Amino acid sequence: AGLSDAVILVARWGKTPAHALRQAVNRLTTHGGQIVGVVLSGTEQNLVSRLIYDKREYGGDLYSSYYIN
Repeated sequence: AGLSDAVILVARWGKTPAHALRQAVNRLTTHGGQIVGVVLSGTEQNLVSRLIYDKREYGGDLYSSYYIN
């Protein structure tokens, strides 16, 4: 990660646990990786629309387990 210009993290919707994403972020940044984006794969379009709406309007309680703080 430290030898690359940037890192894009990829996670699978509903399969990748939040703790695994936190650990990946910590390891990448500890070793000099600059995370510039995240790809959420395997999503259903109607769920993505709801996720964006819920996050903006309601604080994202429905999908809070998918967020990394």
